[in-house]
Amino acid sequence: MVADALQQAIREYDIAARWADDEFLLLIRSGQCETLQQVANRIQEYVDEHPMIPGTDTRYVGDLAIGGTLINPDMSLQQALALTDSSLYIAKSQQEGIIYIHTHALEKKSA
Repeated sequence: MVADALQQAIREYDIAARWADDEFLLLIRSGQCETLQQVANRIQEYVDEHPMIPGTDTRYVGDLAIGGTLINPDMSLQQALALTDSSLYIAKSQQEGIIYIHTHALEKKSA
């Protein structure tokens, strides 16, 4: 069900992959927080509209948590993953169905 939601929410040039047991990683090409929020909202809407696990009579009852971050091109892979992981933990620590997008990663450097 999550895979279906992710495929419905992302664009054909974005990437979705399983990261851990119940965690998924999306690579969204965008420099705008609004785009990440829109993708997260589409995932949430799909899950809300399709509560049954495909091929079963089982209803999905888990809490969906979505964390994200805008990644600065100067960051290492480890820094980018740490920020994203932190965003997911913040989302998980909130009440059900929370989306948390970390926005401080892309700060304009003064000339």
